[in-house]
Amino acid sequence: MSQLPAGHALVHHLGRALEAANGCIERLMEQEGVRGLVPSHGDILSELFKSEPATMQQLAHACGRDPSTVTALVKKLKAQGYVNIQQSAEDGRRRCVTLTAEGRALAPKFERISARLTEMQSQGLSAAELDEAQRVLGIIEDNFREGIR
Repeated sequence: MSQLPAGHALVHHLGRALEAANGCIERLMEQEGVRGLVPSHGDILSELFKSEPATMQQLAHACGRDPSTVTALVKKLKAQGYVNIQQSAEDGRRRCVTLTAEGRALAPKFERISARLTEMQSQGLSAAELDEAQRVLGIIEDNFREGIR
């Protein structure tokens, strides 16, 4: 029987970990009374909690997502009443995104969700192990991003 190469099942485990994390996020959002959103909305909302207004390009860059994906996610946030979209005063070709009062009201809920996720992912791991995992996953992400260029 032949030995599998080191890391052979890593992508499989990464995918399953992401699926499990997204499932946890969905359950935590439900517990917080957040409905109609998916985990990928969290990156956009988190950016807006930190800094608004933000252009679609700024959000795409900050979230590491394709601008067309961000546009679709922001449109859903707008439909749910969490954000407003308007043309930039400086450059009419750009659209700026701001939080509504309903969007701002999500901030404490997302802080609690984020704290709970951090707690879950950290169970059984030392700070050094978490740092090393983050470092290695960053390299793997960079490798994949380079592979599709």
